[in-house]
Formats: sequence, C-alpha cells, structure tokens
Amino acid sequence: MPWVAENGTQYNLCLLDTNIISEIVKNKRGELRGFLDEFPPATHIICITIYSLIELRRNSEVFEKFLDVFSVIPFFILKPFYQMFENERDLYDAIEFPQPILTAITMANQDPRLHLRNLIQELFTNEEIIKVEKGWRTDESSVLNNWISQIDNFKPSSDVANAGDADRYVEEASLQTIMRLDIDWAKKKVEAEEFIDTRKFPSVIAMLYSQYYRLYDPYWKARPQEITDISIIGVAPYVDVVITEFFQAEILKKIKSRVNGMSNLRIATLRDIRQ
Repeated sequence: MPWVAENGTQYNLCLLDTNIISEIVKNKRGELRGFLDEFPPATHIICITIYSLIELRRNSEVFEKFLDVFSVIPFFILKPFYQMFENERDLYDAIEFPQPILTAITMANQDPRLHLRNLIQELFTNEEIIKVEKGWRTDESSVLNNWISQIDNFKPSSDVANAGDADRYVEEASLQTIMRLDIDWAKKKVEAEEFIDTRKFPSVIAMLYSQYYRLYDPYWKARPQEITDISIIGVAPYVDVVITEFFQAEILKKIKSRVNGMSNLRIATLRDIRQ
C-alpha cells in the first residue's frame, strides 16, 4: 500500500532484506546505482526492518558503510513482527489498515551521518527494541531447533512442497499461532462464540507460508538466519515492493495471491538491480 506524504505525494514502500542492504552499501557503483535507477527516490521509499538493523550491527564494517550510504537516503524503519500483530489485533474489527512504519529517517541534521548514527543509537536504547535485539542474538538457534522438532506434527501429502499442503499447513497453524501470541484476546472471541478470521492477520499468514516452504522443502538447509528471513516477511503485506534473495523471492511469488495485501506486490532480486 503506497504511503502518502503530507503534500499528497504517493510513494511505493520498498522493503530491502539484509542481504540486499549489504550488497547495496558495499557496491555503490553497481547495486546502489542500479537500485536508484530501478526504484527512484521520487516514487519509492526504502524500508528496512528492525531485524535487518540488528543483523547489520553485528558486522561493524558493513554497518559503517550502511551509515555512510544511508545518511543521504531517506528511509523508513518498519515495525517488528509483534507490533504488527498487535496492530492487526487492535484493528481486527475496524476498517482501518495497520501502518507498518516505526520511524522515519531523514536528513534533518547538517551532519547527516552523525544524525543517522544518533538516531540508530537512540532507537536501540528503546526498552522494547533492546528486548528484541537481545532475544534475536540469543534465541535464533533455539527457535530454529524448535521449528525443526515440530516438523512431524504436520503430515504433508507429498515429499515436495506444494500449494495444497501449504494452504492446509497455514490453516492448521494460524489459529494456534494467534492464540499463542495473545491467548486472552483469542479466549474472549471464543467465549463470545465469534469466528476468528485469521486472514485479518496477514503478518502471521505470510510468515507461516514462508515457514512451510522452508520446513517441507527437502533441499532446504536450516540456518539460524532463516528466523530473520521469515520475520522480515511479516511486513510484506504492508509494502509495495520486496527486494530479497532468490529463494525468498520464489516463496513470495507462490504466496502473494494467498495473503491479504500482497496481490499487487512487486518482487525483485539482486539480479534486478545489479549493473
């Protein structure tokens, strides 16, 4: 869904995953130039998830290059998954559409690089963000192992990942996931004999599809990084463009017609911006 500025100008929200950001900041004459040509700032605004910032901060060299490049490019930092879920829950009975933007980074300071650095530092002193970063640094492997341990709980109809099994997996897992995230809210709905429409939680649905196409792909190689990749997909229903690595792009192409908000999503890879 395009973002509308105060002056009425519409911009397409363009989500970059961690790998794409890394390649852009390391290759200014290639990937950066190609990106700006293909997705010009006059019509697109870069979006970065908090999870990508956490990953970038783990590599000081790449993070310094990120600060240098993005000090002169406006961008949005998007909300972490749990905040998107809370927004979807709070607007469950409303017509209003959840907004994914956590904060906007602009060039308001005469020293934009210092300004960006200060903004990032301030962001990571936020209590909720500290909690997210601390958990991400310690829990990736345990979360991944937990997912793998539950593979046998779902019985696919084929050894090859397919749309039918993906739909069934998401249908079975979506309500359980929502109840795990907020049991009190779900209990109130159940006690009131209200049907819980899980499709009103696009962030959950998108992540579960992405999870299925990993766990039940016989060629998938499990890495802790996958936790970040799947979490990034949680905001895909709320942006207009996603630029990501090939495997994730193929998953998005398979599920875009199955998740509310993703039917018009443009999906690109590094190849589309490389010069």
